Amino acid sequence: MGSRCAMAGRLVRRKPGGEFDTALHHSHAALALYHRLQDPRGEADVADTLGLVAHRTGDHLQAIGHYHHAIALRRAQTNTYETAHTLDRMGHPHAALGRQEEARMFWREALALYREQSRDTDAIRIQQQLDDLDTHHDAAQPPRDAESAK
Repeated sequence: MGSRCAMAGRLVRRKPGGEFDTALHHSHAALALYHRLQDPRGEADVADTLGLVAHRTGDHLQAIGHYHHAIALRRAQTNTYETAHTLDRMGHPHAALGRQEEARMFWREALALYREQSRDTDAIRIQQQLDDLDTHHDAAQPPRDAESAK
C-alpha cells in the first residue's frame, strides 16, 4: 500500500502534462489490471487515488465517480477502515459543487465509522468539517495530511 500512497502524493502535487499524464495513464492501467486480476483491494485503492487526483484537479464529478467505485468495492470487502477514509474524501467534491446535503451525508457516515474505530483525530476533524459546512468553503478541500491517518 505504501507505493500506492506515494503514487497518490506524486499525482496530487503535479500539474497536468508530462509526468503527471504518464502517472495518470499508469493509474488507469493499474485500475484495469486490478479489476482483471480480481483484486478488489488494489482496485479500490487505485480508484480512491484517482478520486483524490480528480478532485484536486477540479474534476469533482469524476472524483465522485471514482469514490463511488472505491466505496462499493470496500463495502463488499467489509473494509470499514478504508471505507471511512473514502467516505470522508467523498464529501469534499460534493461540498465543492455546493451539494451540502450530500457532503453532510457522507461525512456523517464517515464520522460514525471513525468513532466506532476510535479514530479520534479523524472524528474531530470531520466533525469540524460538518460544523463549518454551511459557513465556510474550506471543507471542500481534503486535508493534505489525510494519508497520514492510514
